[in-house]
Amino acid sequence: MHQDFLTALKLAQYELIHSRGRGPKDITIFNLSAKLTRSYSYLCRISSLTEDLPFPSELEVPAMKIKNNFDILRLKAIECGFVLCKMPRTKTKKGDENIIISEYQVNYSETINALYKFFQEPTSDNFNHTIQLLNNILSETCEIKRWVEKKHSNQIELEFSPTIKAIR
Repeated sequence: MHQDFLTALKLAQYELIHSRGRGPKDITIFNLSAKLTRSYSYLCRISSLTEDLPFPSELEVPAMKIKNNFDILRLKAIECGFVLCKMPRTKTKKGDENIIISEYQVNYSETINALYKFFQEPTSDNFNHTIQLLNNILSETCEIKRWVEKKHSNQIELEFSPTIKAIR
């Protein structure tokens, strides 16, 4: 079922506060309240699905970083018509290039298959799955574009650096 933006946002806020985190660390709501210097009951109230209290912006970013959960940011970007992508690592090993290409190809193929399936059977589940994969592939494309630009700028620096040294 397709949710409206406010419902999806409230669910993402609830998940951010009450989940255990997505990284190697196990962060409970008690750990989060200590790190954000807010009380447990306050965090429960602002993330409640039934209460209409605002979720303060100054808590969102620190909570997202602590929990490694950026769903709220992704929802806001999509609602405003933007593609959200994480800045790629700048230092990669030689073998990483093949992994990046391989993963991108697999994800792109999965997205095309979901799109084909949606056009064959335009159900709500197929719609949600296809939209999620399309958003993921758009983000991944932006990440790879940034990585390619970084790699190219490093190559240009390598090409020009002997000339610069010769002039000095």
